[in-house]
Amino acid sequence: TKGTLSGQGAYYPGMVSGLTRIAREEGVKGLWGPGLTATWMRAMSSTGLRIGLYSSVKEKVQGVISPGSSDVGFAAKVISGAGTGALGSAISNPIDVIRTRLQADTAPVGADGRYKSGLAAGKVPRYTGTLQAFGAVYQAEGVRKGLYRGTSATMARAILLSG
Repeated sequence: TKGTLSGQGAYYPGMVSGLTRIAREEGVKGLWGPGLTATWMRAMSSTGLRIGLYSSVKEKVQGVISPGSSDVGFAAKVISGAGTGALGSAISNPIDVIRTRLQADTAPVGADGRYKSGLAAGKVPRYTGTLQAFGAVYQAEGVRKGLYRGTSATMARAILLSG
């Protein structure tokens, strides 16, 4: 996430050099720690919704496509997977926004309260944690332009991956 959001290919020119640099400058925690709480929240909510709703949605879709038939067809499975994937993605989109921002906006902080390294070196951290990031994004950008930014793209991805 750090490399893709930077727009600067020079800082992380490749995956291996990026991983090496992050591990050297931020420690091993820098590779997995940023946004971990938000990542777990997103995985549990999105996947939980998709899996939890799939069977009942599949039955309803099958009833519309082939009333009275007990054989669940391929189309019902694809439509149900795509629909539950899109719904799970839409509901969990605010968590995805926060996760992405936390992962992109992280590095060791020096005694002066500024980042010591990384893409944001010299800057003051925007977020102190997951809950504070939710509040900050909501306050600065609102629901539609902040927390639900990019929903159509994440839904499209979920439809393709779940359908």
